[in-house]
Amino acid sequence: QLQGEVKVTGSPSDPDIGGELNFVKASFTPSMVNSEFTLEDERIQFSKKQIDVNDFKIKDKQNNTAILDGKILTEKFQKFTLDLGLSATDFQVINSTEKDNELFYGSVKVTTKAKVTGDINQPVVDMNIKLSDDSNFTFVVPQSEKGVLDQKGIVTWVDRDAKNDPFLASIKPSDTLKSVFKGVDLSANIELNGKETFNIVIDPLTGDKLTVKGNSTLTLDQHPSGDMVLTGRYEISEGTYDFSFYKFIKRKFSIEKGSTIMWAGEPVEAVLDIRAIYEVEASPIELIANQAVDDETLNRYKQRLPFLVYLQIKGDMLAPEISFKIDMKESERDAHNGTVYAKIQDINTRESELNKQVFALLILQRFVSDNPLENQAAADVSNTARQSVSRIMTDQLNRLSENVKGVELTFDVKSYEDYSSGSAQGQTQVQLGVQKSLFDDRLVVKVSGNFDVEGETSTQSSASDYIGDLALEYKLTEDGRFRITGFRNSNYDLISGELIETGAGLIYIKDYNTLRELFKANAKEK
Repeated sequence: QLQGEVKVTGSPSDPDIGGELNFVKASFTPSMVNSEFTLEDERIQFSKKQIDVNDFKIKDKQNNTAILDGKILTEKFQKFTLDLGLSATDFQVINSTEKDNELFYGSVKVTTKAKVTGDINQPVVDMNIKLSDDSNFTFVVPQSEKGVLDQKGIVTWVDRDAKNDPFLASIKPSDTLKSVFKGVDLSANIELNGKETFNIVIDPLTGDKLTVKGNSTLTLDQHPSGDMVLTGRYEISEGTYDFSFYKFIKRKFSIEKGSTIMWAGEPVEAVLDIRAIYEVEASPIELIANQAVDDETLNRYKQRLPFLVYLQIKGDMLAPEISFKIDMKESERDAHNGTVYAKIQDINTRESELNKQVFALLILQRFVSDNPLENQAAADVSNTARQSVSRIMTDQLNRLSENVKGVELTFDVKSYEDYSSGSAQGQTQVQLGVQKSLFDDRLVVKVSGNFDVEGETSTQSSASDYIGDLALEYKLTEDGRFRITGFRNSNYDLISGELIETGAGLIYIKDYNTLRELFKANAKEK
């Protein structure tokens, strides 16, 4: 509620204004920060030469108070000179979620002292800011900015016909409204004591993000034109990095103390130097699979050991360079007379091999041998099938996920004794399927096939060999009652041998409870 009485006398060129405005139980909530502010009983006084703002209190939802105090000098109410002070303790300036603002949100309380000078056309703000210990702020790296950075220098558009454009020629600068507001000249020192939590979402699609705490004194300067410059070195004392593999697998890395984030330009132009660790226990037997050793030694290599996967993030925050390294704790490096650690060091020198082993450790929690269909960790049929299926699915996921999102995966394992040769032969077959819906679920693509992992027919050399069957199904009607399908299936016949069946068909689908309902006409919609 706004109350008061203001009296205006004099001429428009030299007005004499006197009186006051009272805010009584008034409140407002900026949508961007979603934090409610209340004015219980505050007053602004007007006189001929100045506007007085004395002890003007603004309260947040927890009744913490920010006090604005000072005056605004004026010359005939045409020019205004600012002389204001602002102070606050644990004042909540942000209380928002991702729904309120996609780029930044959280719960942030500040303790600050600020001085506002200059004039109303170009305020000058000097302030010191401290964040409360329980502040939690999330910043989402804008993907549009990242896309522009990735494309920078590729194509430059130049409009050579702009001078001859009749629309642009009709615009007269003298007819446009010129704003007298020049912007805010801001200078702020931000002190961080290592208890505040900051989240930086690197990739909103996968959910990869940094969660850090650290110490720093940052300087934020904003030019009246709107350009912002953030400078300072943020040293991380603790934190995590959430790694996701297309939302199927999530792993949490612990960030090493001493990692840094540097600013020397715009806030989005941070330079990262972060090293994070993920510890995993795995059997090293796959690393020495090709070495000639006796069965007793092989069994010892089956013992699980702790391994460290290092994730290194360096460079620009919008497009960081990510690399990996595998290591062992010093107390474990002598295991098996140092042969495992020597193998790890060798892997680190070959990037392709390193990426393969890191991927296996993160996704499968194990190493892989040079031949992905060979398994030394277990010799029984069930374990062979299980380990091979894991490798096949991983390889297939890696290949499909580059271009296809939102696929459905199914698999089954059949293991039996085959006596076609006159003696018992183990036969293990894995059935894999991939399904994807397109065009608002009107088109369904199904890819499936069998992969023999044990037996005489297990001749596949790579995971891509297993795909044999393809089916397409399209809904002719929106309710899916009439559908057309096409298929290509591979089959085996004892007489004809390998057969490839290709065909098409029309499908009619109707739900019914009794047989006579199948022949009834559809009820007309009212």
